[in-house]
Amino acid sequence: MVKRHLPSARPAATTVRNSGPYAASGSSALKPLASFRFLRFVQRGLLVALVLVCVFDPADLFLHVKVPIFIAICAIFIVELMLAGERRTFPISLALYVGLFSVLLPLASLSIYALRDNTFETFAGWHYIKASLFFWIAIVLYGTNINFVGIISRVLTCLSCFIACVGTLMMASPLSIVPLVVLGTKYDNMDFGHRIYGGMHFPTVFYKTSPLIVIAICYYAFLFVRSHRISSALALTINVLGMFLSGTRANILISLAAPLFVFCWYARRKILTLTITSVVFIGVVGASMAVLKDMFSTGEVSNQVKIGYLSDYARVLGEPLNMLLGQGLGASFMCFTLQENITVTELSFLEVFRFYGVFLGIFFVGLLLYPIFMLLRDRRPENGFMLIGYVLYLLIATTNPLLFSSSGMIVLSCVVYSAYRYTRTPASSTYQVGSSLGPAGLAVSGLSG
Repeated sequence: MVKRHLPSARPAATTVRNSGPYAASGSSALKPLASFRFLRFVQRGLLVALVLVCVFDPADLFLHVKVPIFIAICAIFIVELMLAGERRTFPISLALYVGLFSVLLPLASLSIYALRDNTFETFAGWHYIKASLFFWIAIVLYGTNINFVGIISRVLTCLSCFIACVGTLMMASPLSIVPLVVLGTKYDNMDFGHRIYGGMHFPTVFYKTSPLIVIAICYYAFLFVRSHRISSALALTINVLGMFLSGTRANILISLAAPLFVFCWYARRKILTLTITSVVFIGVVGASMAVLKDMFSTGEVSNQVKIGYLSDYARVLGEPLNMLLGQGLGASFMCFTLQENITVTELSFLEVFRFYGVFLGIFFVGLLLYPIFMLLRDRRPENGFMLIGYVLYLLIATTNPLLFSSSGMIVLSCVVYSAYRYTRTPASSTYQVGSSLGPAGLAVSGLSG
């Protein structure tokens, strides 16, 4: 009988020798092993803390600990590499991708800004440069094999619970949320209000990081499809409700569409599932036509502002130098729609071309789309929900500036790690730094942990 060998969870080059301090036998191995476990425990705790801060305090105005936590995560990772005695390999493409996205592109755009306006009097790019450095978390995740998507999804579930509770309280007693309104204004993390679409009132508890909930929706939809557990169904429902109540058009529509996409992706009888989903979709659209008409009406206030931005971008990008080189990361421009100088709008992908110009802008967008190619190339079932979540997140990002924030970089790190964790890279295309203490592949069973 021919024996079939299952593919390893990580590149063949990650196979290690039993020569490091963690490979020792007997009592001599206990102390370094305990140190490693302690460092990994601290690392996991710091990652949880970083996600909590990025989700609940995106502007970092409350505790001011976002950067210290990030530095501590990187420092502990370096200590792990130094303590271990065996070599650890990372795909060159991953290191190149992270370096290009988080260092070279921002520095290139900063250089363009300096050449075009060396006064730096109106420069607002340090925030974006600092945020881009958070993308190095992807390297840490690849090296530690921590279930980061589980961490993010649990924290986002907490956010959804908060939104759902506040939304319920807001409908029952509007005046009771006044203290939260004050806090939201002070720390620039949430807005409250209501919208009317088709005669229906939609209370809005818009937390600035609520678009990230789409990742948790897809994650728990996948877990429910796989295990049919009540806990997964409950978490899925909470996240759908939380994202729906956040109130923006994109969040409302995608909160309902995301689980359907996941269910269709993993359905055994795809034709039957797609047929049923299509019938339900047509029925819902027909019943909600008045709501959808108001949502996408050009007379709606938010839509009017976004449409007004288009003429401003046409004017800015109509200048040849701006089109070719961009204005530089963090550059401001006169927005006649708002009658003021601004540094960023909700139209993120147009901002990319304003910052970077047409050539670097296309390259930047290509880097954003690269994880989609990676996830499609590896047809493992557990990649499907992340692919759907990331595509929907990018759709939301077309009208949300979260893409350039540290919170956005955290999500991108999670997606890139998910895309790379199963890659099989030949030894010639890896570089070695430090050691490996075991396989870093994340088994399907580990996703629910």
